Amino acid sequence: MKIQLKWLLPALFITSVLAVTHSSATAQLVPDFRVNDDLTNTLQFQANMGCDSSGNFVVVWSDRRGGNRSDIYCQRFDSNAIRYGNNFKANINPDSSFLPTVAVASDGSFGLCWVEILKDEYRQKLMLFNSSSVPITAEIVLNESPSWYYSGPIITVNRYKEYTITWLQDRGIMFQRIDSNGNRIGQNVRIITDTTLRYAENPKICTIGDGGFVITWEAVHYPQIGFPDVYFQRFDRYSNRLGTNTKVNDDNLPEADQLFPQIDGNSEGKFVIAWSDSRLGESEPYYQRFDSAGLPIGPNYPVCAVVTFNRGLGAVMMREDGQFLIGGSEFWPPYAPYFQKFSSTVWRINDPYKVTTQSPTAVKYANSFKYFNDRLICLWDDTRNGEFDVYCNMLSYSNPDTTVSIHQVSSLLPDRFTLEQNYPNPFNSSTIFKFHIKYSGIYSLKVYNSLGQVVSQIFNKKFAPGTYKFTYTPDELSSGVYFYELSSSDERSIKKFTVLK
Repeated sequence: MKIQLKWLLPALFITSVLAVTHSSATAQLVPDFRVNDDLTNTLQFQANMGCDSSGNFVVVWSDRRGGNRSDIYCQRFDSNAIRYGNNFKANINPDSSFLPTVAVASDGSFGLCWVEILKDEYRQKLMLFNSSSVPITAEIVLNESPSWYYSGPIITVNRYKEYTITWLQDRGIMFQRIDSNGNRIGQNVRIITDTTLRYAENPKICTIGDGGFVITWEAVHYPQIGFPDVYFQRFDRYSNRLGTNTKVNDDNLPEADQLFPQIDGNSEGKFVIAWSDSRLGESEPYYQRFDSAGLPIGPNYPVCAVVTFNRGLGAVMMREDGQFLIGGSEFWPPYAPYFQKFSSTVWRINDPYKVTTQSPTAVKYANSFKYFNDRLICLWDDTRNGEFDVYCNMLSYSNPDTTVSIHQVSSLLPDRFTLEQNYPNPFNSSTIFKFHIKYSGIYSLKVYNSLGQVVSQIFNKKFAPGTYKFTYTPDELSSGVYFYELSSSDERSIKKFTVLK
């Protein structure tokens, strides 16, 4: 059953003295917005995103505003999706550059990598920036030998601000580690040691544990000609191998493709890999969880409970508590980007959610999801304006597809800012929140558990002076004591409620 907030529809007698208005604040904490500030009908696509420990995030993409040749552009945002400055071009050399990815360190500094085409040679490039987007390094060429076959480099960063970049080089998977000043840590390392694996493609990487990392890829197992499987290899912080090249998909069908793996993990060392799988005849996303020793937790599962053969795979995101989501895009109209949430014990949390319902006829490709304090930042390529643009929004993680209908029950100026006690309290399924706003401004309502952790951000929006109320139905909360806080930049009020289920 989907998480829903049921609306309070009070019967109000409207007189000339009291005009009742209805405003809508959705769990879309920040509505869809265009990231690229170039409004011409040129191609902006291949977006990617990274986030620091304070929720500030960086978006990068391929951009053709300068002509047919693609450049790498970048935009920084704070945790409320407010821009820091304008779009800026990152690559220096005037060569075609594309397929960028970014990794943001805890302090907001970041590494940005991409592919550069120079004549018939492909170069894997890297630049490091400080938290103000000032370059720390010049362009660094990562591949130590020429590459004639390529994929985009994928980058990750650990708590020590050490970057690891992986890429495809002539059907082999390589990685290179870089310190926070742009110095190489060792040389290019070839990942695949199993000599029976051929035609490797689509490497992805994530940081796990105390600075370690995992790389996943697809490859064909000799003597097969086609039909690749998905593999992974774990490493510690110092690039020492942990285990061997390990197959992820548990089917043994000779003519089933396992393609386009995605991966994410957490500081406990756990990780999840998702991929497109044709074991049922057509492509459908599957996933596999692993513990901190790299051992599988249960079998492979389809991402969604209902198999439709209409879903592509875009990204995986894992929280520190082990919850995770897997998202992508639909192949057929309305082309809606989607994501499926999972608990830390692998139960699906409701049905797949739509990232956006705007412009349903536009083609959309989901690229990245990041999490911070119950905020889910979503990034995708979108054709609503003609050519592809880069779009983003911010949802409530706990209530991503719900609209909170907030009713202004009085427009009279209150004596003071007040958050009333919810009623009923304790409650089982729903309760009513009521509050009074004296000064116009942006107000946020958050719910915390007894440990002080944010479990839900119900709204973050501008209110005019008046009195408001709405019904809150926290299907995702278990029995216990919680706190709710209404705050602006100048004032705040906290109350307590109890859920009994």
